[in-house]
Amino acid sequence: MYYCRSRGKCRVTKQAQQADYQVGNLGEVTSQLAMLKKLELSYEQFIELQLFCISNKLIFYPHLLILKVLIFIDQLLLQKNKISSGEITNLPFLHYIATKGRHMIVSTGIATVKEVHSALAFISYGLANPGPGV
Repeated sequence: MYYCRSRGKCRVTKQAQQADYQVGNLGEVTSQLAMLKKLELSYEQFIELQLFCISNKLIFYPHLLILKVLIFIDQLLLQKNKISSGEITNLPFLHYIATKGRHMIVSTGIATVKEVHSALAFISYGLANPGPGV
């Protein structure tokens, strides 16, 4: 069971069951939430993954979803960010990333042309008006 506040803002509830393929692949029956918690990376694992990418000359594009994670990502001093299509209407989030002056890949998903234009306007403004410390 999922609930959605708006397009792109879905969350897993405690009652959500695993899909059959997930049970088959993992060999256990649990809730979606419990399964996802097991798959989350700790901050230490995230840093380890970044270091692995650097040492193997790979580009590290973390999937950014929430501001708390973005603040952590800032500490990694990434030069590039990938923005999920679910965040294309999160204009303060896009503006914050743009003020860092980093390269961005912005997935548009099923966004409307108007939503893409709004996102690009906020990104452009953020790039033109970086905040302190940029």
